[in-house]
Amino acid sequence: MRLRPFVQNKPVSIWNFYELSRANLEISKLARVAIFFNLLIACILNKVKIFALNFVELLIISDFVYFWFIKLIVE
Repeated sequence: MRLRPFVQNKPVSIWNFYELSRANLEISKLARVAIFFNLLIACILNKVKIFALNFVELLIISDFVYFWFIKLIVE
């Protein structure tokens, strides 16, 4: 299964990510861990104000990172 960071020209949200994990049991556990760290990183970056981005933008960036990470592991 190939994972792409963008589906139908829209950024992939956490919920799309979770639905993909339910569709493919092999990456289900990894996706749940990724969602947890996704939220954690977004909260930390948003609180520390390292980047001048809002919460949603941070989630999109961390989604992209974890899609790349899981693609690397699966392939």
